[in-house]
Amino acid sequence: ASAVGGEPRGRFIVSADGLDKALALLREIAGADPEAEAAILSLTYAKGLAKPGPDGRLMWTIEFEGGDVTVNGSPLPTGK
Repeated sequence: ASAVGGEPRGRFIVSADGLDKALALLREIAGADPEAEAAILSLTYAKGLAKPGPDGRLMWTIEFEGGDVTVNGSPLPTGK
């Protein structure tokens, strides 16, 4: 990440595994915790944006510049 000339920009690569287990756990507690439903939706959305990495883990390349954000090349709404 950098802020050359006051314009922030950056690139991050994030990887994860075990999201299916996390989703299963959230589904188990969804009846007792209303916030679990929001977490399920968010995690499912994030999983949908992922690409498989060389080791089988899910990968996200997050880039931002000039107020625009992309994840694996897909633009995200930023409200600007």
